[in-house]
Amino acid sequence: MRRGDSIDTCNTSVDRVKEYLACSLDGTESLGRNITLLMMTDEDDVEYRQDIMGLLDDFTHVSILDADDIVAKILRESVSNGIVDAGF
Repeated sequence: MRRGDSIDTCNTSVDRVKEYLACSLDGTESLGRNITLLMMTDEDDVEYRQDIMGLLDDFTHVSILDADDIVAKILRESVSNGIVDAGF
C-alpha cells in the first residue's frame, strides 16, 4: 500500500481497505484453499499497520504476512552473517 506521497489522493484509511478486502475476498472461501496476502507499505505508523493486519481476522481462510518485516529480518541476518554489506 502506497501512502506516503499519495495519502491525499488515494484513500487508504483502515475503513476503506476493509471495504476493498471484503469485496475482493467475497466468495473466496468456496475455493477450498487458504490465501496468503503479503503486505508492503511505506507507512511507518505501527498502529495503522497492525489495524490493517487485523482486518483479515474475519476471514479464516486468509492470512496476511508483513513482507516489510520479513525482508528487514532477512537483511539483518544477511548483514550479520557477512552475506550482505552493512551499508545495504
